[in-house]
Amino acid sequence: RLMKQMSLRFGRSVNERGPGHSEAVFRTVVNQMLDKSETFAAPNAQEVITICQFANYLTRHNISDFGDHLAQLTNEVMLLQTLQSSQPEKTLETLEEQPAQNLQPFEETLKAIAFLLLETNSDLVQAATSFLATAST
Repeated sequence: RLMKQMSLRFGRSVNERGPGHSEAVFRTVVNQMLDKSETFAAPNAQEVITICQFANYLTRHNISDFGDHLAQLTNEVMLLQTLQSSQPEKTLETLEEQPAQNLQPFEETLKAIAFLLLETNSDLVQAATSFLATAST
């Protein structure tokens, strides 16, 4: 039900920011509320989110505006999906344009950036290094 409610309330704004990413963003939120490690995995339809889990999520992530949080999460989801896309030009462009200091990266995002440090493409390695340096400040 939470997925449906988020879709009804925030679907349009999430899709404006990242067309076609709303389901992945909402799945990520639900999985984080359920303390699941899979970022984009579909939650079990039988699982229930309690008000305590919802409140704990808001507190743990210091969320005062859920819409703003979803906008930031949309950026994270789009970054991760780009990093996993195996499109070097798109990855390079995204790393150079994405404001790293605004992110609270997923573990999967950090792993994907770490793998870029092992690339033979020196431009990708430099972009990943710069991205991590900026994010650490």
